[in-house]
Amino acid sequence: MSFLSEKEQKGLNKFLELRNTDSSFAKIYPNTGEAFDEWYKDVYLNPQKWWTSSLGHIELQMTLEQANTTNDSEDCQDDCVALLNSPNIKEQLDKYTPEIIKQVVDEYTDWDDSYWKEEIERGELTIEDVYRIRLLWIAGEDISDNED
Repeated sequence: MSFLSEKEQKGLNKFLELRNTDSSFAKIYPNTGEAFDEWYKDVYLNPQKWWTSSLGHIELQMTLEQANTTNDSEDCQDDCVALLNSPNIKEQLDKYTPEIIKQVVDEYTDWDDSYWKEEIERGELTIEDVYRIRLLWIAGEDISDNED
């Protein structure tokens, strides 16, 4: 299954052909191989998974690797905070108001606010951050559970 359109796939094939056969290509674009390898790894080996809240108010994308960090058997609090600060996740979450995020989280369960009390009191996290992390837990668990 290809994530690319037919036009994009043709362009990629041409790029690969040039990269592999044209010696001047490497001189003109010396870092292209490394950049392409990173892109390929991100797109093909670790593609983005979509998650939508039950009422469709929020949509998120994350890799399966990111999703798995939210629900491993050990305490994953630090992993969730790191994921919250990941540029691709932060950009997506910034599109939604704190009220919408809280509403969606509250649709799923009644959370115990005392879990993050110390971090909030020390100013390490805001209550908005806590709801974002809870949303990531929900989305990550759904993605991981539905991957089978």
